[in-house]
Parts: sequence; C-alpha cells; structure tokens
Amino acid sequence: MRETLKWLGLALLLGIGLSWHSQSHYNSNVEDIFAAASKSKRILKAPIKDFSGEEFYLSDLQGKPVLLDFWASWCPSCRASMPELESMQKHYADKLTILAVNVLEPPQKGIQYAIESNYSLRFVHSRKLAEIFNIKVLPTKILLDSKGQVIWVNTGHIPFLTHKWLENQL
Repeated sequence: MRETLKWLGLALLLGIGLSWHSQSHYNSNVEDIFAAASKSKRILKAPIKDFSGEEFYLSDLQGKPVLLDFWASWCPSCRASMPELESMQKHYADKLTILAVNVLEPPQKGIQYAIESNYSLRFVHSRKLAEIFNIKVLPTKILLDSKGQVIWVNTGHIPFLTHKWLENQL
C-alpha cells in the first residue's frame, strides 16, 4: 500500500511539474508574440499572398478586426480548429476578417489541404508574418483590432474557446 501511495505521489508531482512547465512555456510564447508585435512596424506592411495568388497587406484590411490563424496541414490541432474557424467566418463575416495563415511547410502542402477541405476561409501563406510574430507553436491565433494592434493571442487549440471569446468582444 505504501509503495502504491509513493508512486501515486510521484505521478502527481510529475503532473504538476509538467503542467507548470507547459503553462510557463505558453506564457513565454504569448509574451514573445506581444513583444515582437509591439516592436514591429512591419506588421501592416508585410506582403501576403492568398492561395489564389492575390497579393495584399494587412493594412488593406483595416477597419475591422482581423483574426490570424497560423497553421500547417501536418498539425492535428490545426486541422481540428478549422471547423470552428469556418463557423466563425460564417457567423462574423460582417464584423471580422479571418486569415488562415499557412506556415512551416511548402505552400503547395497548404494549398492541397485547402482544396481538399473545401472550407470558405481565406487561406494565405506567409513566412514573413510568422517571422514578425515569432510564431513557435501551432496553431496560434492572433486577433488584431481594427487598427492592426495585437489585442489577443491564443496558442494551441481549445475547442470553442476562441468562438466564445470573440462573441464577447464583437
């Protein structure tokens, strides 16, 4: 019995340690994104090309908030968040622009996923935006206000968190 309690105690301590490490990594990554964004004047001027080949800038989208979702086709959490993004796109189309920003893989992989998935999201590929925001975790969602300032960051995928949060903000 004592041996079992000893192992349960060790498992509990390990779980607490891993949870603390994960949370501190999360906080560090979010802080890095805010710091990178606040120092960069390049955010609104970074050229972006959507999957149809049209080039534009985030400054072209000013006037309403923009949700950037950084993803890759090989990322299970990224793919799991796509239906929620699609739902938000349909529900908030008049109040919000959503860009699904493909990174960390060749553009062709992202284009292939976008075609096969049949989502109506605006898919783009931009290593430059990933660099500017110092993206290290996928998926990462960044909400810019109507002037292009970062107001919210979420790393990882927590189902319905983004949708509920946006509902309260818009």
